[in-house]
Amino acid sequence: MLFRSVSFRSALCSLLFAGCTVQMAPAPTTPAPAPVTAAPAPAPVNPAPAPAPAPAPVYVAPAPAPVTAAPPSAPVVDVSYDSDPEVDELPATVEVSGQNVPSVDVFYTDLDPYGEWYDDPTYGYVFAPPTPNYQPYTNGHWVNGDYGFTWVSGDPWGYATDHYGRWVWANRWVWKPDTTWGPAWVQWRVSDGYVAWAPVGFTSGAYLPDESWRIVAGPDLINVDLGHRYINRDYRHYIDSTTPIYRYNHYKTDQWVAGPNDEWLRRQRINTQRQRLEASELGRLQDQERRDAEARARARQKEWDERRRQDAQIQRQLEEQRRRDDAEQKRRNEEARRLADQRRQLQEQQRNAKTEAERKRLEEQQRKVDEDRRKHAEEEQHRRNDEAKKQQEELARHQAEDKKRQEEAAKHFEQDKAKHEAEKKALEDSRRKQQEEEARKKGEEDRKHAAEEQKRQAEDQKKHEAEAAKLKAAEDKKHAEEDKKRAEEDKKKAEEDKKHAAEDQKKAAEEQKKADAEAKKKAEEDKKHAAEDQKKHDDEQKKADAEAKKHDAEAARLKADEDKRKAEDDKKHAADDQKKQQEEQKRAAEDQKKHDAETKKAAEDQKRAAEEQKKADADKQKADAARIKADEDKKKQDEAKAKAGADKQKAEDDRKKAAEDQKKAAEEQKKAADDKKKSDADAAAKKKADEDAKKKPPPPPPHK
Repeated sequence: MLFRSVSFRSALCSLLFAGCTVQMAPAPTTPAPAPVTAAPAPAPVNPAPAPAPAPAPVYVAPAPAPVTAAPPSAPVVDVSYDSDPEVDELPATVEVSGQNVPSVDVFYTDLDPYGEWYDDPTYGYVFAPPTPNYQPYTNGHWVNGDYGFTWVSGDPWGYATDHYGRWVWANRWVWKPDTTWGPAWVQWRVSDGYVAWAPVGFTSGAYLPDESWRIVAGPDLINVDLGHRYINRDYRHYIDSTTPIYRYNHYKTDQWVAGPNDEWLRRQRINTQRQRLEASELGRLQDQERRDAEARARARQKEWDERRRQDAQIQRQLEEQRRRDDAEQKRRNEEARRLADQRRQLQEQQRNAKTEAERKRLEEQQRKVDEDRRKHAEEEQHRRNDEAKKQQEELARHQAEDKKRQEEAAKHFEQDKAKHEAEKKALEDSRRKQQEEEARKKGEEDRKHAAEEQKRQAEDQKKHEAEAAKLKAAEDKKHAEEDKKRAEEDKKKAEEDKKHAAEDQKKAAEEQKKADAEAKKKAEEDKKHAAEDQKKHDDEQKKADAEAKKHDAEAARLKADEDKRKAEDDKKHAADDQKKQQEEQKRAAEDQKKHDAETKKAAEDQKRAAEEQKKADADKQKADAARIKADEDKKKQDEAKAKAGADKQKAEDDRKKAAEDQKKAAEEQKKAADDKKKSDADAAAKKKADEDAKKKPPPPPPHK
């Protein structure tokens, strides 16, 4: 156990003081949620009881959080990840947009307006967000990028805190900066239905409260609105129901946390296509932004140089404490080995003892060795108790300092608020006075402008009235002249209208006479045309009837000729078929006779078979002939029926056409009679109008 403590402390110290730059190492051989990069600052040791002492004061979670940071229980849902880390080599064609932040001085400057920087005894200079209950990797969303799952933060300081440095728990979440970039410094847990992530810290066993895990349903992982999808209950149940994953992307000299793999994404029905992100979303800087950031940092260079000097001093103190702890640990290990060797030697000597006195002497030495070991164990336990007490005192001191700092921050906030309120009130008073003065000046100017406008309007009114009187006199004179001229024109027009009326009356009488002659002539022509159309229609009807009779006779003659020709063809075909059958029968008889000569034993059977075959052939030929004749007769009947139907349809169409022509002629004759009747009525009405016009006295001449 002591040897394991030494190896653990050595590994921890190598991580604490390796520096802030990424040094590539072989893939990790034990599960660790953090990427294989060196830590930029020391990290707290797991506060769980252990045989080896802690090298520095350790902070545990505030009550009621557990003091121990034991690993979660075994997951109840099996997923496809192994306990061994998975490292994927990214292709050289992948390009990371923008550049890293050049110095932590940029963070000191840029994050100063958003929170508080203070000295932590363990981590040095850290950034605390404005609210004590702030949870990292909460306000934002995930994007599956070329470099792994990338967190796009919604916090104004998120470009720094979520892609550089580490979030660490020191009774609240604080951020320790460095310049190593990554898509997101988190640890992951997954199951077949859920996914969870939390800050990774600097060590694999770093404590964090269960409430710091962000848990969502698997399909919601890449949803941009994660704030409404977090599961904020039963944290331990979901943690125990998931299993950690250790997957990293290796790119050139860097190694980053990659997140869930494509197989898990496909099971959750999540698109596995990679998305390209802008430099601003990655927390990286363009050339001009980098130059501006360096300029801002140089403006406070002396302050940041002093800060780095203090951090270096804290690092030296931690290194000195580490050396003292290593020396003490080495001494305790040597003492434990010495006692173990001594006990083993005494046990060997007891087994080899020959006399009772020698065995008693060895037993006495064994008791002394056991007593020494017991005292050593008591001292070790006492030392551990002292260290635990110191840790609790340090924790209480830290809590008191945090409380004091929060009270001071609240006090400063209230002071700033009061000062701001006073400044706001003074500004409002000044603004109100200024507005009142401006309103007074504006009122005076408005009154002055109103008086001037009123005077100008009065002058304009007077001027307009004089111009209006002058214009009215001119218009009255012009109207009088126009009235006189209009009266002369009306008199002249009345005389012209009287002359035109006489001419129109004469012209109307002539047109009426002409219309009567034309109507009479048209009526005679219509009557003549109607008689001609009726005669023509009768001739066409007689001609159509003659054509129909002729067509029927011709159809009957053609049908008789066709039937005669088909009967002759049928007779000829039947004679040919009979002749062919006779030839086939003759040939069959000859074959039968030849076969009888060749085999005498089967003559009778062959003769009977020939007779049966002959009869079957004859029956078949007769049936075929009858079937062919029936088909031809049916075909002839169908053709005759179709032809008769066509002839009947044509005769019906001709009859309908003749009837329509006769109806049309009757309608035209009726129309001609109606037109003649209407013409007579119009002539009578016009004649009556003329008589009334002659009886009516002429209109009086217009008055001047």
